Amino acid sequence: MKMKKDHLYFIALFMIELIIFLPFYVADVFAAQPSISNIQVLPSYDSAVVRWNTDIPSTSVVNYGKDNLLELSKSDPQAVISHEVNLNPISSNTKYYYSVESCDGSDCSSSSTQDFTTLSAPAPSKVIGLVNLTATTNSVSLQWNESDSSYFGYYSVYRNGNIISNITSKYSTQYTDTNLTGGTTYRYEISAANSDGLEGPKSDAIYVTTITPDTTPPIITNVTIASISLDSITITWETNEESNSTINYGVSSILNETQYSSDYEASHSITLSELQNGSTYFYKIVSCDIEGNCAQKSDTQPFTPSEVTDLNIELIVPILYNQGTVPVTGTITPNTRVKFYVNDAYKAILTTERNTNGNISFNVPGFTAGNNTLKAVVEDQIGNRKESEAYLVIIDSTPPVVEINPLPSTISSEDVVVNGTSSEAVNVNIYTRLLSSVDTTPPGIVSDFHADLVEQNSVT
Repeated sequence: MKMKKDHLYFIALFMIELIIFLPFYVADVFAAQPSISNIQVLPSYDSAVVRWNTDIPSTSVVNYGKDNLLELSKSDPQAVISHEVNLNPISSNTKYYYSVESCDGSDCSSSSTQDFTTLSAPAPSKVIGLVNLTATTNSVSLQWNESDSSYFGYYSVYRNGNIISNITSKYSTQYTDTNLTGGTTYRYEISAANSDGLEGPKSDAIYVTTITPDTTPPIITNVTIASISLDSITITWETNEESNSTINYGVSSILNETQYSSDYEASHSITLSELQNGSTYFYKIVSCDIEGNCAQKSDTQPFTPSEVTDLNIELIVPILYNQGTVPVTGTITPNTRVKFYVNDAYKAILTTERNTNGNISFNVPGFTAGNNTLKAVVEDQIGNRKESEAYLVIIDSTPPVVEINPLPSTISSEDVVVNGTSSEAVNVNIYTRLLSSVDTTPPGIVSDFHADLVEQNSVT
């Protein structure tokens, strides 16, 4: 009896469960997959909204990519009948392939693969801040403000309306234009384009004039032998602009040796070494500026490597002279030069070429009437100096006034006394010329001597 009751209990439970869950089992067995319809794509330049409908609530999935592999996916698990999925970020002006999918539980439906193309990104705004940094004879350097575009592609540099360069880095906001013509005006503009090549407006134009080329060579001055020894010499000079340094030298006019410095400077110094002691060298200085303009100085004095010796100067100078140029003789140290100063003013130089043996004979100009002082300075090749004593030179170029007392027209002896005066102390040279023969014969013997009249105190 108890067993019968238990059996009836289980039958009752089964019937209750069947009544409760049977509708769900039947619905699941006979349920249909979602039906997809009205697929739409609304693309922009950086995103796309995909919309579609299903007949029953279901999830939303969009599989997409730049090819048919559809390697990317966006989904929404919420079960709806009106579906919308936003694909972002995606590239502008690009073709994408896609397929939508909706699932109701394990029952899913997918569309066929379709495609859409995103729009082009907006063009960058106008580039601002274009300025000229520097201009040379053949180049111009530009700078501008960085583009604010989120879809930057490249900058375009325009010269005289033509593109001369494209710069792909957004942060590269400088450019140097080269191989230009000096003294020429150029117009420059800059624009920015997006990643699709859509160009924005150009910047305000600027006009830049390149520097007119320098065609003037440097001026070489103050050539000096700074030091000299038995086998070397240091030569210095100056230029009025920065330039390099070259010395061509040799023991003859061929000048087959060269010493060079590529440094551009206004004060120059070149040392020539391994020279032959006692040999006379000739040299030429060349300096070229950065534009390639070259100057040379070939009228330099030759030099002879030797030991430094004591300087000597002994002059013979007339105290009194009657012209403004005075002859000076004497002895000085050989292979040196002598500068002459009259009344402390430089007047003349005796160069080393004219002083090979130490004996000099030189006409010094610049004296004026009256008392003058003459000094001489001897200099060797490295600038050592010795000054002579000061010599007094009196220049008297005014002839004296001489007055001679009248002389007798007839004399009876060979000697004549000449008297007179002069305006200054002078040496007087008296010159005579015979105009007629001198009567040196005495008169004859007096004859017929008699008295014609005799008076008290006289006889006639």
